[in-house]
Amino acid sequence: MIIHQLDEATKSLVENVIPRWTEVRARKSRFSKPDASTIKSLAIMLAGEPSLECWVKSRDLIKPRIEYFPIGLECRDPMASDTFEWITIARKGGTSEFERKIQWLFEKPSLRLLISEEECADGMEPEARQYLLRFYGSLEISDPKGRGKLHITASEMPDFIVTLSVSF
Repeated sequence: MIIHQLDEATKSLVENVIPRWTEVRARKSRFSKPDASTIKSLAIMLAGEPSLECWVKSRDLIKPRIEYFPIGLECRDPMASDTFEWITIARKGGTSEFERKIQWLFEKPSLRLLISEEECADGMEPEARQYLLRFYGSLEISDPKGRGKLHITASEMPDFIVTLSVSF
C-alpha cells in the first residue's frame, strides 16, 4: 500500500516563491564542509527577499504508527535571522571559484520538490502489512540555462541534518 504525505503547504510555497537571493548560508550548528560541492548543517538559508530556510521536519502518522522526516521550508525575513548563528557560504557577485560556479543561483533559478520514499510496516511479525511512504524529502534548484543544480536534502540520520550538494 502506498501512503502519500505530500505537504500541500510546502508545495504551494515552492510554486509561489520568487527567488531573489543574495547569499547562501549554513547554520553553524553541526556544520561540515567536506568538499567544495557538499555541505551539511542543521539548516541552509537562501538569504534575500524573502529568505528561504531549509531544515529537517519530524512528522507522525497515527495509523500505521510511522515517524518520518520531510524537508521543512519556510520564508523568513532576512533581517530577523541572527547572523551569529550562520556561516555565509557564497554571495552574489562573489569571487571564489565556488561562488563563480553558482552565480546562476542568484539570477532566476527554477525550484521543484523531489519525492522521497520509505518502506515501513505496521509491526515486526511476519504478517505485518507493508507500506511505501512518499513525502517531499528534498528541494532541487536548477539553472534553466543548464549551468548547474543544487539539491538540499533532509536526512534524520545522523542528527537531523540537511545536505546541500551542487552539480555543475
